[in-house]
Amino acid sequence: MLPERSLAAKSAKSVLFEDFNDIDIYIEDTAEGYEKIFKELFSRVFQGHYKVSKVFPLGDRCAVVREHRKQCSNLKRPTLFVVDGDLFLMQENRLRSERGLFVLPCYCVENILLDIDQIYQLLNEESHVIDRDELIHKFNYTEWLEDNYTHLLYLFIEYGISFTLTPELQTVSYPITKLVSSDKGIVDKDKIEKRIKYLGNEVSRKVSHEKIDAVRKKIESIVPINHDSLYVYVSAKDYLLPLLLTRFRTITKSKATNINIKLRLAIRCNVELLNESKKFVAT
Repeated sequence: MLPERSLAAKSAKSVLFEDFNDIDIYIEDTAEGYEKIFKELFSRVFQGHYKVSKVFPLGDRCAVVREHRKQCSNLKRPTLFVVDGDLFLMQENRLRSERGLFVLPCYCVENILLDIDQIYQLLNEESHVIDRDELIHKFNYTEWLEDNYTHLLYLFIEYGISFTLTPELQTVSYPITKLVSSDKGIVDKDKIEKRIKYLGNEVSRKVSHEKIDAVRKKIESIVPINHDSLYVYVSAKDYLLPLLLTRFRTITKSKATNINIKLRLAIRCNVELLNESKKFVAT
């Protein structure tokens, strides 16, 4: 957790950019490149409403929420604090968007970037030999989706149960590389089942079956097993995007870095899921 003085300093940086920004937007992600990714996304969302020249990373989710609570009653400019949905999306009593705070309606910002039409465009740009239609055929998104979505959703339901009842257990940080057996960007069914079984055993060692069954029932009522749920409840940062990029690079031999691809998607992807943020800007 960030020291209070450091967090205050990060938050205060927005004052230096008041002449360039019509709105102050604070985010979690401090990794290199994410400030620009969020700036590109929200400058498109608020086009015609607010000028967005810079956003301000604060640190983890707790830091952003704490700063929102500290500032929300005394804001003098249009302001928005943004946090990921994370595994909290599977909880009934989760944090929800409110004045000045926008909770992403999906796991993380990478879920917003996964616009298949724009991924097709990048496929075409990254191959100077193969025609676009052939690239799309080779990529075979339908196969990728069908071979992954049920396994990943069942795994993330298990992660949701563990996160609720035994938060000390490793969940999403478990590397996707340990759950594949090829360069096709498709998870290995047996490895997924083994991982689910392991999590179930670990949780049942610490929590009663009655509690586990109750939490499972609630989560399964929230998370339908369908294609749409994959892009809401499964982490694109840690799972979906690495799988897609594995497939992407196998076909195109692209040397583009992950952050470069993310930025290019941010510039052109569909931002409809972010439009609701307009309702929660504190003015």
